[in-house]
Amino acid sequence: MAIDKKITLRSYKNKIKYGKKKHMGFSQGWAINYLIKRYKIQAIAWGTHIGIISIETKKQYLFWRDMGHSLEFKGILNKTKSDIATKVKSIKTKK
Repeated sequence: MAIDKKITLRSYKNKIKYGKKKHMGFSQGWAINYLIKRYKIQAIAWGTHIGIISIETKKQYLFWRDMGHSLEFKGILNKTKSDIATKVKSIKTKK
């Protein structure tokens, strides 16, 4: 499955204005909260104890590490067709 280039955060990373770049430790999602507001990302989860963020798109999961003053890209996990079909079924049954 191809990478969903419209939604990958690599393109967002260059547009982020972090303000003063000072070390803040793990910010518990400060940088990712900025991305949610700016780019209207819908599904997100992060573990504050390690600062790893996962963002779910239609085709893949994106993993980032929140460094407080910037984001470090960790990797992409593409969804299988069965993962996508299961999600569509669950949405249809809720209606």
